Amino acid sequence: KAFVLEKLGRKEEYKTMIKEALEMGNPNDIHTLARSLQTQKRTDEAVEIFMFNAKKHPDHWIPKVGLVRAHSAKGNYKEALKNAEIALKIVPDDQNKRNLEGMIKTLKEGKDVN
Repeated sequence: KAFVLEKLGRKEEYKTMIKEALEMGNPNDIHTLARSLQTQKRTDEAVEIFMFNAKKHPDHWIPKVGLVRAHSAKGNYKEALKNAEIALKIVPDDQNKRNLEGMIKTLKEGKDVN
């Protein structure tokens, strides 16, 4: 709904709705919002939300992946790699572990994971 409000030019309502979503969202909800913005080429907004998620949920693995994406998007592969390695230690399932291993390989090659 927030993106619809934005498309309609109702920027203040959009901002209010996003703020409410961030406050109520769990780590996955917030990460999904940031990824959605990222796929729309709204990198700065996505990075801001990835950072918010990491501050709100500092011990959860999903925001660590968000930091990987945020730092990688900004070309800071060293910091992205650091967060990927942290996330790899705490990720709870094999599928996401494999995804992180792929990200680590890409970052070590000096490439963006996004």
